[in-house]
Amino acid sequence: MVGLERIPYGKSGNKTIGKPILLLHGLYGTSMYYTLSNISLSFTLSDAGFDVWLLNFRLAGISKYIKNPKTGVVPSLRNVSWDFSFDELGIYDTTAAIDFILKKTGHTTLHMGGYSFGATICLIALAERPEYNEKIDKLVLIVPTARMMYYDKRLIILKIFPFIFHRTLKDRHYVPKMKHPDDQWFGRQCKENIYMKPFCLYVMTQVQGNLLAIDYNTIEILRTYPQPTSVKVMTHYFQLVREATDNRLLAVKRKEAGVYRPNHVHA
Repeated sequence: MVGLERIPYGKSGNKTIGKPILLLHGLYGTSMYYTLSNISLSFTLSDAGFDVWLLNFRLAGISKYIKNPKTGVVPSLRNVSWDFSFDELGIYDTTAAIDFILKKTGHTTLHMGGYSFGATICLIALAERPEYNEKIDKLVLIVPTARMMYYDKRLIILKIFPFIFHRTLKDRHYVPKMKHPDDQWFGRQCKENIYMKPFCLYVMTQVQGNLLAIDYNTIEILRTYPQPTSVKVMTHYFQLVREATDNRLLAVKRKEAGVYRPNHVHA
């Protein structure tokens, strides 16, 4: 199960609910990254009259706290299924979110946007479930990681020595493993310890990959970054880096990798 959050209207006083828009977050992220400040994308869109919906991928953000419908208890991360990759996030979860939003709002179409990894999942959903193109009014992709020909060159060591990647993830189901992914020690230090500021800014720069001006208020992101994700997702992501194409993840039972069908995307 996945968690959806909603901002139906802005703070301007107009309570009219507008056209729905679904936003998908990046790798290791959560919907929180669209709500870090009053000028964040989700609030800007809601103030502009959009009905904003934020999707949290499986076991990220609020999706980690969904109760087991049979027991009524939130399972620990060690006791849930991490058997999912790009396919499940796009083909099943994203399309289910689209259907839920349209049913809830009564609209026949919605806008959809994704950042980085989230943009890639948008493309997979529409490529593998082409009928959903008719449900998308406008599709906005921000730095999609669909083709990794120009990936961060710091990853070159993994491309040259792939055994490092596979050995690191051997016998694991998800990464990273931490006790409190939503209240991380490093993020707290960045917020509370002024002497940590230069190093925290450096880390933020490395995370985003560009030497851009950073609003230090957004350092709050480091309290929840990185979020856990499945080893299969990371294996699929690494495959994109290594092959610079959009092949499917090589599942254990598959003999050959399939290929996504980007020509089916016309939203």
